[in-house]
Amino acid sequence: MIFSIFAMNLDKVESWDVDRSRSGRILNCGDMTARGVGEGAGRIGTILPRVFRSHITAR
Repeated sequence: MIFSIFAMNLDKVESWDVDRSRSGRILNCGDMTARGVGEGAGRIGTILPRVFRSHITAR
């Protein structure tokens, strides 16, 4: 099994993209990608976007 680590400073994040399938919309989950300023893009994986957003905005 191969693991990869994606790290980006939250101040450098330019946008968040969430790709959802039909079942993902029903279950409220999707694949999230963070696009950074000058750092490219990194895929975070399948998550619950609302839960993730609440953790980020609570900081």
